[in-house]
Amino acid sequence: MESLTAVYVANMFGIVLLCILLVCNWRRLREKTVESNSLLLMILFVFMGCLIDPFVCTADGQPGMLNKIIVLVGNSLLYIADMFSTFFWLVFMLNHLKVKLSLSHRYILQCALMLGVAIIIVNLFMPLVFDVSENNSYTRQAGYWLYCLIDYGMMIDSVVIYLICRHRGGPMKSFPIGICIAPVILGTVMQTMLYGISVISASFTIAIAGVIASLQSKRIYKDRATGAYNYAYLALLEKQYLATRAHNVSGIMINMNGFKKMNKDFGRTVANNALKNVATIIADTIGELGIVVRYTSDEFIAFVNTQDEMAVNMSIASIKSSFSDFNREPKNIYKISACFSTCKFDVRTSMDTFVDELSRRMHFEKMDFYAQGENNRRRR
Repeated sequence: MESLTAVYVANMFGIVLLCILLVCNWRRLREKTVESNSLLLMILFVFMGCLIDPFVCTADGQPGMLNKIIVLVGNSLLYIADMFSTFFWLVFMLNHLKVKLSLSHRYILQCALMLGVAIIIVNLFMPLVFDVSENNSYTRQAGYWLYCLIDYGMMIDSVVIYLICRHRGGPMKSFPIGICIAPVILGTVMQTMLYGISVISASFTIAIAGVIASLQSKRIYKDRATGAYNYAYLALLEKQYLATRAHNVSGIMINMNGFKKMNKDFGRTVANNALKNVATIIADTIGELGIVVRYTSDEFIAFVNTQDEMAVNMSIASIKSSFSDFNREPKNIYKISACFSTCKFDVRTSMDTFVDELSRRMHFEKMDFYAQGENNRRRR
């Protein structure tokens, strides 16, 4: 009875906390981004686990066909919920950090998910992962450890991806992954080693609360119109660089061409949408190498964790190529182009001096752009 009380309390705590998180963050969770969608799906799967777990624990060991069905189907759904909660945590991390997986990596993840679902379906008819005895008691089978391999594998995968991303992006790619992943790992290990307790759903709830709290603290540094970091974030970046004595950071300033004309021809709504597309393209292209800051209305700065000129030039070429791909889409009523300037960050100077130098170089780039445009008109 005491163990059942503990299950009820833990899962009721999880349900209440998840409801509070949903209500307080509903506007953010409804944003049409992969990051928000993955976080919302993770919440829904954890909620499902918190809801089903008390029924399963209550029916476990109780006689009757109904209790047998609850134990069998309920535990199957719990395995699915735990696996997909872990998977959507990984998807959230990938999109939050702008990491692109290789084709083989994505294929392995897809195979792991399909294998997990297939085994649970088979388990309904043949006990591979768990069995329900004649007295309706749940018992683990050999296939249980395969599920552990899938769940632990995705957790470890998220940590390894973060560490690689942190290495490539330097101090710019910071995320309190320890605070968020530690409760999940601790809860999973406890439930694996201490047979009979049920804490995974509750531990996922704590992790989600940590993720949302971290995201909320960063929202003050986010530009609402584009999703890029805002001007105020430059001061925080400067502190990070000085604290770590970062010496391998470069800035790429991107100034949109013809933004005023676009605003006049298509209106503010379309122009704002263009800004959002530009910010997304730059962020996706830079990926885990750095971050994007909206400096002025039509000007962005991409901070990349390298001072290698070839790497910086390749980043610029990739951004231009992505702009060209966007322009070739028939559905897009406007074209995107931009001028670029670059500068290496020196920790001996201030962020203001660094940005001023980028702006000075951009001034000459824009002068060349307009001069070239004027020459082209004269030739016509």
